[in-house]
Amino acid sequence: MSAMFAVLMVVGGVCVAGMAVIGLVAVTTGWTPRFTGIEQRPRMWGSGVLLSAVGLTAFLFLGPFNSSSHPDRNLPLVGMAVNFVGLALQSLARRPRSLPQPPTKTTAS
Repeated sequence: MSAMFAVLMVVGGVCVAGMAVIGLVAVTTGWTPRFTGIEQRPRMWGSGVLLSAVGLTAFLFLGPFNSSSHPDRNLPLVGMAVNFVGLALQSLARRPRSLPQPPTKTTAS
């Protein structure tokens, strides 16, 4: 294993761990960092970040950073699909909530 490979593994691990921590904090407390701009659904956004972190972990460490000679080629693709589902959940969390329907007025005839 070269030094650059080890550095990339550490950087990838730190980035994914940071994502997981931010997502976990958003799910448990409802707090999000200011740069996200999430005010409506912070817990849904945190769930998406956690899902993306799990997907990226599966992709990185079962795919490009896998050191075995015969890796399973489907597992990194499943990880990337989970990452995309997490990204979709994050984008749904950014949408404004739907407005409640106004009460209908009925008149007696």
